Amino acid sequence: MRESISIGIPSYNEGRNILRLLRQINREKEEYNLNILEVIISDDSNDDTPMILENHIDTHEYPFKIRLLHHTSRRGVAAAWNEIFREAMGDVVVLYDADIILGRGALKNLVEKLLSNEEYGIVGGRTEAIYLRGLAAEASYMVSKWLHEMRIRYPDSQFTIMGRILAVRRDIVENLHIPRHVIAVDLYLQCHTCKMGYRVGYAEDAEIYFKPPQRISEMMSQILRAVIGHHQISSLVNKYIRRRVGLGEQIRVFFSLSRGSRLRNMFSTVVAYGLGAAYIPLVFKGSVRHIWDIATSTKTR
Repeated sequence: MRESISIGIPSYNEGRNILRLLRQINREKEEYNLNILEVIISDDSNDDTPMILENHIDTHEYPFKIRLLHHTSRRGVAAAWNEIFREAMGDVVVLYDADIILGRGALKNLVEKLLSNEEYGIVGGRTEAIYLRGLAAEASYMVSKWLHEMRIRYPDSQFTIMGRILAVRRDIVENLHIPRHVIAVDLYLQCHTCKMGYRVGYAEDAEIYFKPPQRISEMMSQILRAVIGHHQISSLVNKYIRRRVGLGEQIRVFFSLSRGSRLRNMFSTVVAYGLGAAYIPLVFKGSVRHIWDIATSTKTR
């Protein structure tokens, strides 16, 4: 695999997490001889992230270029992705959240899946919540299992691509501008890719791990953002989703996973969502901004 790779990382106060991610990316490059040209960090931080990264870049040598594009105000993910797409030079653009942990071979497997079929324009990886005790964490863990099952059963659906880890051909995004107000930027990108005539792929062996929220309020904020973000897409580019999975089938898939040790996690999910149903009307005022509150308990540092 000699196609060149640009890796983009949107960042907001994630300096130490990015250092860990850079080390993992470098390990994959060395282990699998990947042609990584650059890592582009689009940063809106208001903490010491720029200083941490600049000091690290100055004192460590990497076999790829690291570019820190720092901004003094918080602009949102759409702006960060647009900047990464505009700056990327590789044949393939890989996007990572800053606070993830890469599974072994995640980058290699993700890019290989994309390049395995010229019909694929974008490929998503597998996102697994780290198992932690507590209602919100157990519910998020169960949701990550459910999402994996949905992606296996329903290729090209509205659940296939997630912004935590994805790879896209650069020719698809080099002239793309995602509207700044878009919340579900990953689904917007998926629809744009389908509009251009490409298929959507899922690399289940490209696995990353993330720390789930430990607070019900943070979990429901994430879910609310996802639901409203998907609804927002329906007024923009929804017609390009190749396969829409209805709510009834989504629920059936969820309960099909409730075997053995997962019964506790299923119960936690039902209770957490029940509490969330009471919580949402208290905080939801009719809109969700493209710049949202950070779930601080999810940070892996």
